[in-house]
Amino acid sequence: MRVKDSLEGLLGKTIRAVVVTKNAKSRPRSQLFLIFDDGESFEFWADGEDIAMASKVDVEDLDEVIRLVSTRKSNDIYVYDWKGRRGRL
Repeated sequence: MRVKDSLEGLLGKTIRAVVVTKNAKSRPRSQLFLIFDDGESFEFWADGEDIAMASKVDVEDLDEVIRLVSTRKSNDIYVYDWKGRRGRL
């Protein structure tokens, strides 16, 4: 994966929310999703010191990302968005 190709899809987008997960029991240990106002998202994740990113922007809005990460029972999920929904879920 080329970083340039992944990041070019983010240019010009407006971030409407951020979802952060932490998981001590499985991988990935940490995830960060940028949720854009056009209903798309982009994921970064880390296992220790290495940070990786998605190869492209995904068609998943805030509710879909929350539903996806909620399926991992040991996740701590934090949401920060423009509607005032903040903190741990």
